[in-house]
Amino acid sequence: MENNLIGSLIRDLEEDVYCRLRPSTVSGVGVFAVRDIPKGTDPFKGFSSHGFVDIDQKLVFENPKIDPAVKELVNDIYAVSDGKLSMWEGGLNGLDIGFFVNHSKNPNLAAEEGGAVFIAMRDIKKGEELFADYRGYLDNMCTDESAA
Repeated sequence: MENNLIGSLIRDLEEDVYCRLRPSTVSGVGVFAVRDIPKGTDPFKGFSSHGFVDIDQKLVFENPKIDPAVKELVNDIYAVSDGKLSMWEGGLNGLDIGFFVNHSKNPNLAAEEGGAVFIAMRDIKKGEELFADYRGYLDNMCTDESAA
């Protein structure tokens, strides 16, 4: 069984790892290609498939048991609309690299399944930052219209 796991991990490194986090050219942290990503490829293949759940923001932001730094992280990561946080079912510790894709009006990734899956819209070269147009899947997300 361990050999199967080792083989699977090696195949993942050989075939499915396309990105890493680095300081963004646009805002905070960004996702960058560590090798060329062919058009039509999901650069985050293997990501655990969870969904989002809407939670009353007061349950988080008015909860004295939640550390202020954690509240700040929740505010930085999740969208709020009509008093509801759209939170990842996998929780903050379950976030993958795809959550750090920055917004652009000229994206190189297309969002599918409500932003749970990203597909390269064109060939992306090693070293390029990956972008998605949040307006296509985060209707409730405020975006800086001057962004990329």
